[in-house]
Amino acid sequence: MSIALSKNGIIFSKTKPIGVKNYESLVSLVAALVKKAKLSIEDIDCLSVCVGPGSFTGIRIGVSTVKALAYAIPVPVVGYKSLDLDAWMVNDSFPGLLCVMRDARRNNVYAAVYRMDACMRKVGHYFLCTFAELAMKIEDIHRSWHRGTRTRNPTLYFYGDAVVAHQHEIQSRFPHS
Repeated sequence: MSIALSKNGIIFSKTKPIGVKNYESLVSLVAALVKKAKLSIEDIDCLSVCVGPGSFTGIRIGVSTVKALAYAIPVPVVGYKSLDLDAWMVNDSFPGLLCVMRDARRNNVYAAVYRMDACMRKVGHYFLCTFAELAMKIEDIHRSWHRGTRTRNPTLYFYGDAVVAHQHEIQSRFPHS
């Protein structure tokens, strides 16, 4: 479980490994982070929460907690996709195309492809599929982007927790990535 708070451009964060039975510690983690930033809960002016993909229980608990906090202090809430956050965290590091992949279990991946040029943009849809199906979609996106930019063989990068599990497939399907 991870939470973060921004105060005057300074990021305060806390991360805690949790099990199924101790999600109630989320509220105490929020309280500790607010205290660490020397704020009160009423000083918060916006909340954000991951809406997926990810653990169903974790997302449900996160959304419920943020909804309760937003009701108590009334502030706006913004939802974000975990794949977008992953891409945003590395957006300056990857010129070309970036495929963010997360393990979805049962030989499936959650994925999205981003164009990394002047600014980051998601290309196409969010995917939940096998790696073989994703590879075909990436090849289509790669060809389309190559034609549209007239760039000779744009670089393709892979990032995320599912990359290690599919490393050999990536290397065989995309040898220049």
